[in-house]
Amino acid sequence: MAVPPAFDATAAGPRVVLHFHLSEAALRTGHALVRPEDGDPLTLDQMADFLGRTGCQGRIQPLLDPTEIAPIDGYEVPQRLRAAVRVRQIADVFPFGTRVSPKMDLDHTERYVPMDYGGPPGQTRLSNLGPMARPGHRAVTHGGWAKHQPEPGYFVHRSPCGYVYLVTNQGTLALGHTDFSAAVWEASAHAHNPDAISPQMSSR
Repeated sequence: MAVPPAFDATAAGPRVVLHFHLSEAALRTGHALVRPEDGDPLTLDQMADFLGRTGCQGRIQPLLDPTEIAPIDGYEVPQRLRAAVRVRQIADVFPFGTRVSPKMDLDHTERYVPMDYGGPPGQTRLSNLGPMARPGHRAVTHGGWAKHQPEPGYFVHRSPCGYVYLVTNQGTLALGHTDFSAAVWEASAHAHNPDAISPQMSSR
């Protein structure tokens, strides 16, 4: 009779991701400060002690650099690009959105058009994606809401009644239904997106 493997409590533990910001010089000299995603700065010894006391298995991964992530011609979002979007935008980008679930849809700000139907290359890119919970996604798809992303991480929404909202990773700013908000909406529609790829260029 086969003996079942012993229970591995470490392997059964939850997966936790912690972000620590440190320079190459810190790793070389061992004397620089480490800045966690939330909390006070630590020394390298304090960080190592903290990680050691958790009893969890550790894995060091390099920081994602969004400028090094190439756009994708297809509709599906690769995991590395998804991670970069979520590092930049933690919460739902629909006005006053508060959901932070990692399972939110990554919505194309400008509607994705297959290349076989005349769509340009590079539509799936950091500056054309934002996390959205399902209610906001449905409001944009079927409820008459419209949106632009004139700069990466800046989302300008317009309601069916003409109210305009600016959403960033700092929250939502309601701009109202005024001549000023209308001008912001029009400007966002024609702003140059520095990460966009023209139809004449192909992604790599």
